[in-house]
This record gives sequence, C-alpha cells and structure tokens, in this order.
Amino acid sequence: MLSAFGPTFDPACQPLAQPGSPDSSCPDSVKTPVETAGGVFEIQFPGCCRANNTCGYDLNTLGGVYRLGLGCVDATSFLDGASPQTCGDAGAPNAGGEAGSAGAGGD
Repeated sequence: MLSAFGPTFDPACQPLAQPGSPDSSCPDSVKTPVETAGGVFEIQFPGCCRANNTCGYDLNTLGGVYRLGLGCVDATSFLDGASPQTCGDAGAPNAGGEAGSAGAGGD
C-alpha cells in the first residue's frame, strides 16, 4: 500500500514499532498527492530521529487515519538516492552520546 505513495523498502517487510523520537532538526517528508474517490489530498509523514542518530519518518499512521504501526522508519527510500541527515538535538532513544575530551591540566 505504501508504494502507491512513493516509498519502497529494502527489505520490503519492515518491523513494527521501530524506535525513534520527534526531533525538530528532522524535516517532514515531501507532500505526496493521493487521488481517491473523494478527490485529491496530500499525505506527509512527520520527521523523527532514529536510534542511529539519522532522521527518519514516523509511519505510525497513514494520513492520520490508517494505522501502520511502523514507528520511525529509515528515510532513505523517500529521498531519491540521498542520505538522511543526522539528528539528535533531543537525543534518540537507545543512542548514547560520545565521550567528551579530558580537560587541560592545571599548573
């Protein structure tokens, strides 16, 4: 069903409830027009930050109506060959930060 809106996944079978969190640095997906018997409307998925600190898209629902339950999926299939941007301003679940460097010694 999703392929009608552009994205295809590799592998096609995606796990449910993929971890991620809302992140203001992650853009929403491009709006895609969808033609239905009731007319044409646009679907857009909100951006989210995946556990690997790359932006993804929240595919828990389709058009706010149909429950998909996929969670924060990899954005690669939506980006026409481009790579997802990095994220983590609010921190991604299950992603630890890097250690800081040691301070300079005193005299």
